[in-house]
Amino acid sequence: MRRVALLLVSVACVACTKEKATPRTDSANVVQQASSSKADVQRAIDSSLAIFASSAKKGDPVSMAALYDEDAIVLPPNAPAAHGRPEIQKLNEGMLGAITMEDAKFTTQDLIVTGEYAIETGAYVMTMKPKAGGKAVTDSGKYVTAWHKQPAGGWKMARDIFNSNMPAK
Repeated sequence: MRRVALLLVSVACVACTKEKATPRTDSANVVQQASSSKADVQRAIDSSLAIFASSAKKGDPVSMAALYDEDAIVLPPNAPAAHGRPEIQKLNEGMLGAITMEDAKFTTQDLIVTGEYAIETGAYVMTMKPKAGGKAVTDSGKYVTAWHKQPAGGWKMARDIFNSNMPAK
């Protein structure tokens, strides 16, 4: 069952559409912080992760992609890298076209803040239900995200890599 979930997410990520959409401004301007203290950066990241999870549950790939830098890179498992916000949006469209995200939680385990970048290591737990039918599957895994401070003071994802803790079969 776990392998099916991994395969489903991987296939969904590869089967992205070619439509382009303009990111909405509600998640594009998340948390504007004047300070770069570790606590302030963590609050900004927590806010963005909450929006990311909420957007995934709503099936909103536009809001998910708006949390990334324009030239960000996402490195999903078992699929090519997505370069730039339009490709990242397509990646999320493919995933959300194949599954319904019933729940998603992201937890920061470590945060390094240095200048205009922050490096976050974390864990996720997601429950997904295939749109083609079948039982919901829960996946847990880990991620590393490099966050980039924006000129106005907010933070967006610049690099993002994640993978499951579930064993390959």
